[in-house]
Amino acid sequence: MLKHRLFNIFFFITAGIVAFFIYNLLYSEQKISYVPFQPQIQIKKIQPPRTGAYLGISQYDRDYKNILSLQKDTGKHFAIIGIYQSWGDAKNNFDFNWANMIKNQNSIPLITWEPWIPVAGYDRSEQKVDQKKFRLIHIANGDFDNYIKKFADDVKSYKYPVMIRFAHEMNGNWYSWGSKFNTPGEYIAAWRHVHDIFLSEGATNVTWLWSPNAIYVDSQVPYAGQIKMFYPGDKYVDWVGFSAFNWAGIYKQNVWQTPSDLYTTTISDLATLNKPIIIAETASAGSSFATMKAEWIKELAVYIKKNPEIKGAIWFNAKDNGIDWRLESTPASRDAFKNAFDDYFLNFQTGNSGNH
Repeated sequence: MLKHRLFNIFFFITAGIVAFFIYNLLYSEQKISYVPFQPQIQIKKIQPPRTGAYLGISQYDRDYKNILSLQKDTGKHFAIIGIYQSWGDAKNNFDFNWANMIKNQNSIPLITWEPWIPVAGYDRSEQKVDQKKFRLIHIANGDFDNYIKKFADDVKSYKYPVMIRFAHEMNGNWYSWGSKFNTPGEYIAAWRHVHDIFLSEGATNVTWLWSPNAIYVDSQVPYAGQIKMFYPGDKYVDWVGFSAFNWAGIYKQNVWQTPSDLYTTTISDLATLNKPIIIAETASAGSSFATMKAEWIKELAVYIKKNPEIKGAIWFNAKDNGIDWRLESTPASRDAFKNAFDDYFLNFQTGNSGNH
């Protein structure tokens, strides 16, 4: 009888211990299975400022020391910093080092992404720039998909916001993707194809900037003044912009033009698309009068402030076509920029003015 009782006690104790472990095992598994799903943080598109405009700069090389030097000399901090990257160049992959340098200085990298083998600005005859390999129909048909996917994967791995300005100034005859060699339909198909590859690869940290040349008249260039013929559609574009330069009578018989002369017609057309507008590439040549470029820079700042639909402006800071477009081309132009671009012009990361 005693043995039977001891056996029962031992059985119930053992059963209790086993039940305890089974309960805890099941309960712990239940807790794991019901942990709320934690989604990855989605990197938002670059939004326009509520007031003011982002201040940006672009240059051909990736030497950030030039930018730091200019920021120091002018007392500004550029919200957006751009480079030009060609598909047919030896260095055509996404540059992590450059992008991280920009990001670490609280700025946004902008890549003007050019599907061609680059040709010097002073030799852009139609014969030189008509690179049939890079016709837009080939991009739309998938001939460059491996390269595009690799670039998209790298941008995704970077994780931080990037602006991409693909195949800009398409309403011209100085690039292989221009309207002299491709139709608007082919341009739209190529843009959408590139965009969709980035989307399928998960590179959602890209803000897409569509950027024609400013409206102009040239009977030899199809659709030179019909920029919206090339618009890919609202779901494929985040910002719209344009290029416009004051050539100051130096090139192609252009005359001196004020910011109002250059911009107003194009901005009115772009405004109908209801997207944030940025002057994606602009500058002024100098003249025989040293102060004229400086005065033009002052007019530029005033014009932007009088037109609040402009949410950003990027100065083309390079030598090109034998012209020194840089802000520091003369002390007068550098100082004009320093004084004219005041607290209205913003730093992206902080939302504060671009002034230090």
